[in-house]
Amino acid sequence: MKILVAVDSSQFSEKALAKAVELAQKGGAELIALAVAEQPLDMGEIAVPVDLSAHYKAVASKALEKAAEIAKAKGVTLRPVLEGGRSPADNIIELAKKEGVDLIVTGSRGRTGLEKFLLGSVASKVVSHAACSVLVVR
Repeated sequence: MKILVAVDSSQFSEKALAKAVELAQKGGAELIALAVAEQPLDMGEIAVPVDLSAHYKAVASKALEKAAEIAKAKGVTLRPVLEGGRSPADNIIELAKKEGVDLIVTGSRGRTGLEKFLLGSVASKVVSHAACSVLVVR
């Protein structure tokens, strides 16, 4: 069995990771953690153009490192994957398909306010479009 967990730096992601690690530990499943280096929705112009992609890549990498440490402490091997360029939901759905994942575990929240209104809920899109089962952790 393969489990894919989406991680970022939110408390909702931490809960999803804990559940994914628990399931992998109990079932002897392969655990894949995906972090997406996504720049938040830009609602204005910056006086000096700044490329923040390196910053968001570093934040995503740190989330993966933390996830690997948490899994290792529970005796679970975690394979980290860092993606970017598309929405988190699209990255999750595509990786799950490519890897033949049996279960996707994701947090219930991440985006808030205007971002959620304009871009939609990541969990909602994953539930609607994934080819495998999805567990949304609250």
